[in-house]
Amino acid sequence: MKQNALMKQEYKRNLFSYKTVIFFAVFILLTGLSFYFSYAMKADLINQLNNPAADLNIEALKNWLATYNGFEFFFNFYSMSDEFQICVILIFAWMGIFLSSELARQRSNGYGNLLVIRGGYSNYAKSFLTAQSLYLATLFGGAILIQITAAFMLGGADTLCYETANRLYTLPECMLIILVLYLTMVFFCIAVNTITASCIVAVHNVYFIQALPFLGFALIPSIVVAGLSNFFPFARYLQYSVAPACYLSYIVRVVNIYDKGEFGAFMAGIILFTVAAIVMYQINTRRLRKDYL
Repeated sequence: MKQNALMKQEYKRNLFSYKTVIFFAVFILLTGLSFYFSYAMKADLINQLNNPAADLNIEALKNWLATYNGFEFFFNFYSMSDEFQICVILIFAWMGIFLSSELARQRSNGYGNLLVIRGGYSNYAKSFLTAQSLYLATLFGGAILIQITAAFMLGGADTLCYETANRLYTLPECMLIILVLYLTMVFFCIAVNTITASCIVAVHNVYFIQALPFLGFALIPSIVVAGLSNFFPFARYLQYSVAPACYLSYIVRVVNIYDKGEFGAFMAGIILFTVAAIVMYQINTRRLRKDYL
């Protein structure tokens, strides 16, 4: 089977499957919870404005409400909310179960042998990982579009800007922030998926590979960094390199608070994941090209 044909087949198989439904169900449920709290906050502010206390700064409250729009709802979700942190953990678990372990599962059940015989292991691995990468890009793109639409339906669009403690971001700037946020999420998830899937060169247990994104890239790094930060203050910067909820939402954080140490750790994370993904993929293809069958 030709490489492009196999890639398209795998992409469509993933897209039109129950795994897509599960992804969007998780994203929509947790986004809905976050948006509910944002909506409740806005309703409370409006109530305070309609029934002002004696010491209330009415002018400041009006200015806040003027910019409490759909962008506020959207960015509240990605500003390290509990809902976002839970969403990241569940998405990494979902990725391990349904995507990262697919090569290991096909090697275990013998289906991979058929595809490797037809086109060679390198084409087989490249087609599957490319299809999965495009699939992840499609899912995150769809999820963000749904979030933005829902955010403005609930939060309104009286103003098309986003205000932080430091500055006011215009509509083009907000859209640029969202684009970079999207690219960051897609990049890190593709890198984790590639690293995990390539582990079949050394690990043959499907269940271990299924658990690796959740345990190795989400849960354990977050716990370790949190523990180290209690003893070594500088260790807090590590979360922007290895803790997924932090580096996936860093773009939203940096527009609110810029810290050189955090930015350096984030860039180091990009380099680290890029190098790890490339190295693991190269080791995987070079070794299994000869030893797969």
